[in-house]
Amino acid sequence: MNYVSRAEFARAIVKAANIQEKVTAKSKTQLFDDVEKNHPYFTFINIAVDSGFISGTGDRKFSPDNYLTKAQAATIIVRAMGLEESSAVSSIKTTFADDYRIPSWSKKSVNIARNMGIISGDEDNMLQPDKLLTRAEVSEMINNFIKYLQYDMRKEYREMLINYGR
Repeated sequence: MNYVSRAEFARAIVKAANIQEKVTAKSKTQLFDDVEKNHPYFTFINIAVDSGFISGTGDRKFSPDNYLTKAQAATIIVRAMGLEESSAVSSIKTTFADDYRIPSWSKKSVNIARNMGIISGDEDNMLQPDKLLTRAEVSEMINNFIKYLQYDMRKEYREMLINYGR
C-alpha cells in the first residue's frame, strides 16, 4: 500500500490552506530533533505546527515518517478549518458503528469532520479510526477540505456584499 506520512500530510494541508508563504521566525527554527533543516518538508511541517494544525508526537519528536491514521487526519483538518472549538461538548459519542474505537482526543474532531463532509464511514458505517490512509483517501479528504474553504470564502464574500454600505 502507498500510505501517507505525517510529513507528507503536513505539506498537503499547508498547500491546501494556501499558507505556504506564512514563514515566521518560528517556522525557520528546528522545532523537532527528528526533522533537520535539510528535511524536504521542514518548512511545511513548521508552518503546520506554527499554525496550530498539527503537533509533535512528544519529547521534541515529530515522527515525520510515521504513517497517518484517519483519526489523526480528521483532527488536523478540523484544526486547519478553525472548527476544533466549535462544539461545546467535551466528550462526544459519534454516530459511527465503531465509536468505541475512536480515541477520546479525536472524537470531537471526527464528529465535526463528518458533519462538514470531510470524512465518512464505510458501507457498514465504520470509521476505522486507526486505519492508515492511502494517497487516494488523503486526496479525497484534502479535496473535501478545499471545497469547504471555497464555500466559506464565497459565503464571506456574499455577506460582505450584502452588508456593504450599511
